[in-house]
Amino acid sequence: MQDSKNYIQILIDSLRKKSRLLDEIQKQNERQYQAICVEHMDDELFQDTIEKKQGCIDELQKLDVGFQGIYEKVRELLQTEKETYREEIKTLQELIRKLTEQSMKVEQEEKRNKEAFTNQVAKIRKRGRSLKTANKVAQGYYQSMNKLNVVDPQFMDKKK
Repeated sequence: MQDSKNYIQILIDSLRKKSRLLDEIQKQNERQYQAICVEHMDDELFQDTIEKKQGCIDELQKLDVGFQGIYEKVRELLQTEKETYREEIKTLQELIRKLTEQSMKVEQEEKRNKEAFTNQVAKIRKRGRSLKTANKVAQGYYQSMNKLNVVDPQFMDKKK
């Protein structure tokens, strides 16, 4: 019985930690959005947010595996003795509901960031094409101007 209570508490703690990790991912998503939406994208900040989010995702995956293993040990007990563990079950359900909402919000933020990043890349490409065109025009101009200083051979009529 005491082991079961400990396992259930571990499940609750695991869900709470997962919630904190999702909070951190949301924070990094906001930083990432700010890095993308400036005039010239902040590459360092963008890369930093990706690395921090990846660390959180790795930790979430570990928590999921651990949660699943422990849940398998107490699943039957939770189903057969619902009345005994009513408060714990209620806490687990509330936490799962909160995590679902957070996950949906993270998904929306990821979609927003992806769109902003796509737009930023399009702007950069457009700027790159504009620069190429400007370079070609400038190069053509300089070539034309250089030709002005050179007098091409001319046929001269020496008859008078």
